[in-house]
Amino acid sequence: MNNRTEIQRILQQHFPELKDKTEKVGWLNEIVFEGVYFDTHKIAIKLGESLEPILHHVAKLRYAGGKLPRSVAGHGVSQKEADEYYDKKYEIGQATNRNNAVPILTRLDASNLAGFVASRLETFFQERSSDKSLRFGIGDFLKLSNDGLAEIPLQDEIIELPVDLCLLEQHLTLMEMKSTFDTDDGKTKQELSKMMKAFVAVGNKPKRLYFGVISNNKGFKKNGEWSGRLGSFVSKDLILVEDQLWNLLAPQDVSFENFSDLFRTQYSLNLPKYKKVG
Repeated sequence: MNNRTEIQRILQQHFPELKDKTEKVGWLNEIVFEGVYFDTHKIAIKLGESLEPILHHVAKLRYAGGKLPRSVAGHGVSQKEADEYYDKKYEIGQATNRNNAVPILTRLDASNLAGFVASRLETFFQERSSDKSLRFGIGDFLKLSNDGLAEIPLQDEIIELPVDLCLLEQHLTLMEMKSTFDTDDGKTKQELSKMMKAFVAVGNKPKRLYFGVISNNKGFKKNGEWSGRLGSFVSKDLILVEDQLWNLLAPQDVSFENFSDLFRTQYSLNLPKYKKVG
């Protein structure tokens, strides 16, 4: 079975869930279609929530053989300990990993880690209040990680810090999947704090991170920059939107335009073809 056929099967599998969610807020009557993205805020959120598990399954077509780790052995935790922890909690135990989140497992002291990240975030937003051009970039994340690993003590207990997706190739790539671009300031700060903690917890592995935006609601490019609140806090090279996100996760022989066509066909959408934004 080729990748295009597999993606069709994945869409068929998830259609009932997506249809149910979107019908609850008005199915296709008051919206404008742009690729697979809607510009009505509530629809964009519901569609994004439904597309996230679809993208998880699509990523499995490209990343196999351990390249989609179920958990990550972070600072102070061996791979054997990470495997045993996951098996005991999710495979043998009663816990259910419903959102397919990937736990970063670490022995960094939880209280100290939270305080360290909160302090760095406060400093960043204080500096940004007088310079709106400031963005948190990969260099800032790497410095945060180096400083945190030097300052934060270890504890006996293993803690887990879940992220939405991890890819393991030359680098460990951490991903936060956002259903829509323009969440409120408080939510965006929470997501930034979450990824800062996880990035430190990974330890000294070669690593990078991205914020993947599933529904491009109010995030269209202006003068080469993404508008929307995420783009106000995070540098644009850490944000993957539309085909950028698809090209990282999906098999290379199925383009984002192909996916858009399959999506419209599967759900019988009589709507315009995908048009790249920006």
